[in-house]
Amino acid sequence: MKKFIVLLLILVMVPSVLSFTLRDYPDFFVNGNTLNVKIVVGDTAIASDTIGAIEIATSLQYNPTTNQSFHGLRAVLASEVEDFTSENLISVGGPCANGVTAEIMGFPPSCSDAIPPNTGMIKLYEFENRFSVVVAGYSAMDTRRASRVIANYYDYALPLSDFMEVFFAQQKEILVN
Repeated sequence: MKKFIVLLLILVMVPSVLSFTLRDYPDFFVNGNTLNVKIVVGDTAIASDTIGAIEIATSLQYNPTTNQSFHGLRAVLASEVEDFTSENLISVGGPCANGVTAEIMGFPPSCSDAIPPNTGMIKLYEFENRFSVVVAGYSAMDTRRASRVIANYYDYALPLSDFMEVFFAQQKEILVN
């Protein structure tokens, strides 16, 4: 009976040990020197969402902390994603601007109320052994600021959780929470 209880405790604890947080970004997308992730923008994405996606993609080509280069990154439109749970994704743009973001977030009742005003967010979702990171904001500029944070992940203390907020402080200052 004691062996059964010990085994049960181990099985309960293993998933919490193996789960990832934003602090692990982008490691959960990396296999050797290959990035296994697609960056997704909405089909009619505005320029700032597209620029944010480009900044994220550029940052993922090389890890300055390990001096490692990566390949395998792909960019797609939301309509080109068949099943968001079956592949690793970075979805840029809020649920009103990007259908994949809306799906990942569970189709919020009001896409404009999904994120508070003057706020950007970065959220990690896990589906079986696949990961999605949503980079979104209340406005296009809020999404762009959140994109800058994740694009420069090595300059920020990403949290040991699956969620962070990004706030606009001054003209050239971004605060993260």
